[in-house]
Amino acid sequence: MAQTVLMNVANADLERTLRLAPHTATPVDGLAPRIVPLRWVPEQEIHLYALHKSLPMHHEECPNARGALRWRHREMVAQMEADVPGTRHGLVRMADQIKGLRNQVVALGGEGQRPAPPEPCPRCGSLTSGLQCKACDMRDLLGVGEGQSTPEPTHPGLGVGRSNDIGVPAASCSPL
Repeated sequence: MAQTVLMNVANADLERTLRLAPHTATPVDGLAPRIVPLRWVPEQEIHLYALHKSLPMHHEECPNARGALRWRHREMVAQMEADVPGTRHGLVRMADQIKGLRNQVVALGGEGQRPAPPEPCPRCGSLTSGLQCKACDMRDLLGVGEGQSTPEPTHPGLGVGRSNDIGVPAASCSPL
């Protein structure tokens, strides 16, 4: 979560920061409220717990992760946390405080300050904050139409359509 907050701050993307989970206080019609029960637990501790309890998990590094912007932010957060313990939690608290300030503005009559609610994707009807949903974006990228099965990946680095031995999609390699 701290990586996402840092990325949003670096991109001056207040809208995305306001949409971060959890969404239990501001549910959106048509979407299940997102909860993030482990948002305060560093991913290293989650990994160690899973190893200790012999829980099945996918912990291989994504082959495309190192060049990604998120990877650099992940390293920055880890370095800041090593230098100044508590930085990771501070970033998450800051995002919560930003959302709290927005709620105060809305309560004072600034309804226009609330993020735009998601709209239906024009192709499939799923709710999206963009012009079309990410699933349709991915279908376009892979050249797959709705209702067709996913072919062998045309972009092997994406890992779309493959899974590992415990049933976790290989493309789900972003950190918590």
